[in-house]
Amino acid sequence: MRIDSSVRVSDLAAEVGLSPSHFARAFAIRLGLSPYNFIMKLRIERASELLLASDKSLAEIAFNCGLADQAHFSRLFRRFVGTTPSRWRRERLTGGERKDRPGLW
Repeated sequence: MRIDSSVRVSDLAAEVGLSPSHFARAFAIRLGLSPYNFIMKLRIERASELLLASDKSLAEIAFNCGLADQAHFSRLFRRFVGTTPSRWRRERLTGGERKDRPGLW
């Protein structure tokens, strides 16, 4: 899946031959997440990999993951992970990872 660019429900629905509303409903029932939240989760997972494996700026990582800008990235990351991307990166790279938050989620 190409999460670094726009992903529309109508395009996904067309791939499997369903209407967008039926696809979104079936997707949420099956996976427990809306298509939008699923894509955002994938983007945040990819961003977390880039945070640890590169020295790219937050703006570059946001762009590489299909997010509008650094502010959008930071808001989503905080919503999904519970902290800012810069703090998350710093804690993991310096060994300061909190015991109550061992992984991404």
